[in-house]
Amino acid sequence: MLDGGAHVAAYVGGNLDAAEARACFDGCVAALGAPPPLPASARLDEGCARLVGGDVHPVVALPAKNPAETNCAVELYFQLAPQSAEEGARLSLLEHIMFEPLFDSLRTKQQLGYSVGCSARCTAGTLGFVVYLVSATHAAAQLEAAARAFLAEWVPTLASMAPAAYARNVAAAAANKLIDDHNLGDEASRYFSEIKAQQYMWGRAEAEAAAMRKLDQAEFAAWAADVLCERPRRLSIHVRPPKGDAADAALPEGARRVESAEAAREGLAVEPMAVEPLPEVG
Repeated sequence: MLDGGAHVAAYVGGNLDAAEARACFDGCVAALGAPPPLPASARLDEGCARLVGGDVHPVVALPAKNPAETNCAVELYFQLAPQSAEEGARLSLLEHIMFEPLFDSLRTKQQLGYSVGCSARCTAGTLGFVVYLVSATHAAAQLEAAARAFLAEWVPTLASMAPAAYARNVAAAAANKLIDDHNLGDEASRYFSEIKAQQYMWGRAEAEAAAMRKLDQAEFAAWAADVLCERPRRLSIHVRPPKGDAADAALPEGARRVESAEAAREGLAVEPMAVEPLPEVG
């Protein structure tokens, strides 16, 4: 018996009606001894540490766990805002427009690494953006410096992009949001991510696509410049070969070394994760 209570969540998909799905859930609760439900305030005890801006940013610099590893890996993380359809739309559009020129510059032309890319991220209800590189030929500090140089040069091009090209990117990125699930596994993964995060926004893709279509080019370009270049709240992660030399352990300009993710959180305020009520079903 879980005397302190429990939060039980279940997703049932496939050829079951509502009554059968409820019976599955009731069986799970009964198997746990029918514990009392936890209030929303007790379900989550962890939020996302709120990074601060400034000229100096933290770098979590660690040796790889594999003693035979010879690659360096770098992740540049830019923290944005609590999860919302509007911010999610901006991030998805940014990823859509940036990915190809980022890969072309750092991978194809400069040949810095064999894995180069960018993606949106959601950490405990806080949205962020990541640029990542893996290289067997360049040190972590060099990879970060190259990525930052790319951003400084590329981000201003969003404002000068031809309006027709911007509109095509918006249409394509919005269409990507609305691609049907390929199978029940994809559907279950999408829905259960909402359940796990206790957001229950079943129509998130549709809401983000609608928000994306409303994004003004000048506003979008100014937002990207602000969060990536002008006033970024950022953190970098460097993974180096355990047997590397001093160059592998060097930090880029404007960096402050921290020894662990836990150390990076010290002294930072925590952005609490919002818990939304489960929607009523008529």
